[in-house]
Amino acid sequence: MNTKLVYLYIKDINRGFRNIDFNFTDEFIVKYDPETHVLNIEKNEEKAFDLWGERINSIDLIVGKNGAGKSTILDLIAETNINRRHLFNNYREVVMNGHHKNSFSEWFAIYYVEEDKFVVEGAGPNILFEEKVTPSHEYSFVCRYSFNEKKLYFKKYIQFEPSNIEKVHQASLNNTLIFMYDNDSKELNWLKTEKQDYSLDHYVGFNRVKISQAKFGNIYHFLTKEYEMLETKQFTAQNVFCIIDKGNLFRDIDLSKKDINKLELLYQGQPLITSKLSQEIFSFLKNKEEPIPFSSKEKFIITLLENYIVNAWINGINKDNVEQKKVNKLKQTIDAVKFKGLPQEKSFEDLLKYLFLVLNHVCDALSDKYLDGEKTYYAKALIDFIDHLQIIKDEYFISSNKIKIPISSVFDENIELLLTVYDSYSPNDEDMKNDLQRVIDVYYSNMSRGEMLFVNHFSSLYKALALSENPSIKNIIICLDEPEESFHPEWARKYIYYLTTFLNQVKKGQHIKYQVIISTHSPFIVSDIPKSNITCIKLFEEDGTYSRITEKANFGFGSNLYDIIKDDFFLDSSIGEFATREINKVLERINILSNYNEEAVKEIQSFVNIIDDKFIQNKLNAILKQKVREIMSDDEKKARIIELEEELSRLKGSNNDKD
Repeated sequence: MNTKLVYLYIKDINRGFRNIDFNFTDEFIVKYDPETHVLNIEKNEEKAFDLWGERINSIDLIVGKNGAGKSTILDLIAETNINRRHLFNNYREVVMNGHHKNSFSEWFAIYYVEEDKFVVEGAGPNILFEEKVTPSHEYSFVCRYSFNEKKLYFKKYIQFEPSNIEKVHQASLNNTLIFMYDNDSKELNWLKTEKQDYSLDHYVGFNRVKISQAKFGNIYHFLTKEYEMLETKQFTAQNVFCIIDKGNLFRDIDLSKKDINKLELLYQGQPLITSKLSQEIFSFLKNKEEPIPFSSKEKFIITLLENYIVNAWINGINKDNVEQKKVNKLKQTIDAVKFKGLPQEKSFEDLLKYLFLVLNHVCDALSDKYLDGEKTYYAKALIDFIDHLQIIKDEYFISSNKIKIPISSVFDENIELLLTVYDSYSPNDEDMKNDLQRVIDVYYSNMSRGEMLFVNHFSSLYKALALSENPSIKNIIICLDEPEESFHPEWARKYIYYLTTFLNQVKKGQHIKYQVIISTHSPFIVSDIPKSNITCIKLFEEDGTYSRITEKANFGFGSNLYDIIKDDFFLDSSIGEFATREINKVLERINILSNYNEEAVKEIQSFVNIIDDKFIQNKLNAILKQKVREIMSDDEKKARIIELEEELSRLKGSNNDKD
């Protein structure tokens, strides 16, 4: 069983999409007649070679200019059902017989499963089925198609159809294929026009998941374990470091810069130097022993905790000098915490336990003061992170403030665990309030913005493919909305190569078959895809009403980039708009010349000389010369001839002198 999307028909989803269809893959030619409701499916001759590699069924492109509706098609087929409802279903009211009535979208998609078995999903079953097969507007059915009768027969709802694959992994058919949708480049908060909801989707058809942004742990895993398969000769990530840096926790404290620079904490064996802090901070910061020669790792951890506690005390516990009874009680609680003092053989371990206890008391007090005692994760997040800091290599700690981890082909499981803990404590998680990512700053150095976007794209895809480790899943349809738009042109040119290499070699889900659908306007990507797998959308406007048509491309695999660009599905002109307008201005200026003006002609000629396209340059030169001949008087022509003869004579004389 190898399920794939082969056809999409849209009767009406608003947005100028009416009576329009798309064929995907080149295994079938599907046609639907909206008048007769006849669906014709014909098998194409099977190819004698495997273009994409054994793990990829097909790669299909949807191309067109901006605004053509490429993203809309991906939204329709790949968004979760709950979001599809927001985007398309109940989109307007119409008046029928004097009554207002909601008008719903109508469309269907067809998936080939095996032999004569197909899955049909969509909205508005009456456009395809004569009999009433469901009371629901949305549906997902298993059907049998008779190639002889040219007719589709309803069998059952998809959730009741067993997959009939390995019995040990028996699953209903709807759980054997998932869509993965990456449209993050469009997720600009100020640009969103529809509500997006990524809560649990209870749709009974094929599942849809969003390809979410990669996190720090995902990127580390991908860079160290998978990235080299994309670039074996020029490993872009070979000089990359993962940096873990302590933030400036004293930035909000009401102290002079001079005092902050002098601030000494516990491991250095000196009390706090300002009387204000000495009066306000608990006793363990006053009574200190001689400095202990802690390692850089130990200093990093101790100062991280001390800084956090001091900052929490000044900016939280005692910020407004109110509720002094509670403040004094907290001081007493902290003073009662046993600490054997320094130095001693296990000084770091004892100090760490002590600081953890103090941290918990301070964070509990903060919760009581500001959140009515609500359970928070401020202390737990920091302690979890420090627990994992302790097990990473000492050599990564280059100072008491910074950790520098080289990215190479040598994978360090402890680093991935540390970054996974960091990722798990989101600053926006209302159920697990914490500020770990404010206290600790993590970033990857020595990568350009383009490199970061490239790595993020494939790391995000790699993260999403973790779902493929479910043995019930046999097929994944990956939908990518203009994935190349932020890439360097050379990476865009190589994108299909990178993608096919990645999907064929990635270690996750090696039993999976992929189908990829990409919206793009990149000629680099188009030149890697056969034209039978490319559908072009063209937008028309008439009297303020927009409509669209689709047709297969006239260009594709191995096409010259210039030939692709000049097609009006991509550009109205093969040169930039500014240059086009300036050339047209000069052409107009030539046309309106009525009297010969040597300065004006020289100015025009000077502009023509900077045009790099020789065809355009020669054409303008010919037009200018013809115009000059037309507007010059006989006397001006004679004078010009004399000037040219004199110039020719001077040149000949200069040449004779050389001889």
